[in-house]
Amino acid sequence: MKYLKRISESEKILAYEEDVKKIFPQEVGIYTSNGSFKLKKSDITREVDVIRASYYHNTAEDGNVLKDGEPDFLFFDIHFSKNEFGIKTLVNISYGDQMKSEFSIESPNKIQVGHYNGINSKSEPETHFGFEDSTILDLCKLFNSFDFGYNLKPKDLTFIDKYLDTYSYESLKLTPLRDKEIIMVINNTKPDKNRFLHNISNYLKVRGINFEIANSSEDVDSYLKNYKVVGAISTGSEYTISKSKYETKLSNYAYSKLKCPVLGICYGMQSMVEFYGGVIKDSKEYVQTHKKLTRYNENNFLFKGYDVTNIEWSFSHQDVIEKMPSGFTSIAMCDTVIVSISDEDRKRYGVLFHPEDIEMCWPLLDNFINECGGSMNDQENILQGKFEHLKTFKEFKS
Repeated sequence: MKYLKRISESEKILAYEEDVKKIFPQEVGIYTSNGSFKLKKSDITREVDVIRASYYHNTAEDGNVLKDGEPDFLFFDIHFSKNEFGIKTLVNISYGDQMKSEFSIESPNKIQVGHYNGINSKSEPETHFGFEDSTILDLCKLFNSFDFGYNLKPKDLTFIDKYLDTYSYESLKLTPLRDKEIIMVINNTKPDKNRFLHNISNYLKVRGINFEIANSSEDVDSYLKNYKVVGAISTGSEYTISKSKYETKLSNYAYSKLKCPVLGICYGMQSMVEFYGGVIKDSKEYVQTHKKLTRYNENNFLFKGYDVTNIEWSFSHQDVIEKMPSGFTSIAMCDTVIVSISDEDRKRYGVLFHPEDIEMCWPLLDNFINECGGSMNDQENILQGKFEHLKTFKEFKS
């Protein structure tokens, strides 16, 4: 990405030029349930293929006193990825510690909303959040300044404007768990980070799923004693298994105790592979991108009921599987890399990507939660199991 060339001699700006910092607006205006606020531009940083722009409330200058519950900072995280049509821009907007919007942009003005938080949303249906008209214009100018052929207009960004009646987002609900039933979240993150925990917690809160976070083996024992743990999710992590094995202690303990379905995400999958006798290796390349699956088992319950072929999954990893553990099969690939695994007998599943990052990827998590709740009848499970143990690429969907 660092070596992208201009396709014309226009006044457009490449995303990786230093001048990109100058095209962000000096301030943004937002409207929330507490009123209108102006936030000033703070830092613009770049890391690999990500630009982060931060804005803060300048209460000293404008005399504005923030009301209770109003965060101090707003962030734009902007990612760039290649696809068959050119460059796709992925945008995450967070206010405080809550993601407010996630969407992608493709030339000339194709917008796909992955996550929406505001009036009529799933997570905060009564909370108002949106940008003032002048900021919507500035954001159009910002994205159109990139040399990717974008031509956005304010009507393309109605889902983040301040008006209540310009955008609606359909609600989706899962069958709720019964009393005392929970999903256990195995927290593999660094204590001072927790970024891989946040999105999982947010997903479960949005879906209304009862859950508890296990930070220690004592937590695991306590939850097994006091609740009916019907499923578990083992999170991603800032740790790297190929460099240190110690940090897998918690997930290993949980795998040994749990009899329910377990989904390992990225680090969670890698720790699962090693626990059951497989081998993880350092790929020597840190991957942080969005990619489509090149092959997947369409008969596996994780990939049923939604259009997998049109989803670009969020990847953030360095370690990969070198040797599969006994009993597991590959159920998805990205080129030559195994990115999803399954062991039906032990009800252990894993994905190398992060479906929790983007709401359009949540159907995979929904399928896992429904599997934990036993929503599929026995005959469906039997039929599904017939196709589970794939041996060659010929049996994957191309």
